[in-house]
Amino acid sequence: MSDLDNSFGYTEVKVVRTSLVSSVSFFPNPAKEYVNVSLGVATGATTAKADVRLINMAGQVMQEKTAQAGAGVVVTFAVGNYAPGVYILSVVDGNGARESRQLMITK
Repeated sequence: MSDLDNSFGYTEVKVVRTSLVSSVSFFPNPAKEYVNVSLGVATGATTAKADVRLINMAGQVMQEKTAQAGAGVVVTFAVGNYAPGVYILSVVDGNGARESRQLMITK
């Protein structure tokens, strides 16, 4: 950028890393017997490992799985024994980036 007095300056170059969690989806929602969590690898991701947690509204971790992410990788959670209600699906990649979304479990 140049100022009106023709002075100029440079900004610091920053590295931007896209996290794995930006490419997470799950289905079905609402779930009855199971929920599938699809883990893709985002462009520029620096890690391909993720922790997937199913958490109830009291903050208790109901299930947790660690998976290698990649095209076509799906983690399945059995949810048929849980009480109907709202739960949180949380995915944390190796860099600590987190994505959390609501999951409804019905009977």
